Amino acid sequence: MTQRLCKLNRRDIRLSPEMVYQYVKEPKFFCTSCARSANHQSKLCKPAALPAGTVSKDAGKQKPDVSVSQFKPMKASAIKKIKKAQKRYKKAVKKLKKIEKKQKKLLKRARKVDAAMKGFEIKSQLCSEYSHINRFH
Repeated sequence: MTQRLCKLNRRDIRLSPEMVYQYVKEPKFFCTSCARSANHQSKLCKPAALPAGTVSKDAGKQKPDVSVSQFKPMKASAIKKIKKAQKRYKKAVKKLKKIEKKQKKLLKRARKVDAAMKGFEIKSQLCSEYSHINRFH
């Protein structure tokens, strides 16, 4: 793999993960444009050196202190309550979207009516002026 890591697409990374891992397992440089890291600067498009001591050699070997046994399983009733709350929330959001859509529609109709009324007012003013002129002649 002679390409730079920055130019690899997801498909290439998926096809050869062990090659990518060789360049990434002990990074000494990172790319300033895409934030990828590699052990050699020729594998990055805009390399910058990582400060010494930021990456420990056993960083990948550390395991989290939290074990699965520390967490208590949730009760079925609590899970049900959470699901119901989520459902209510989704319904409320859906209802709000529907109301918003109706308000937009009504506003659009109101604009049309206002425009029509404005045109009607102009016509009625012209007619009244014309009839007013005809009375004096």
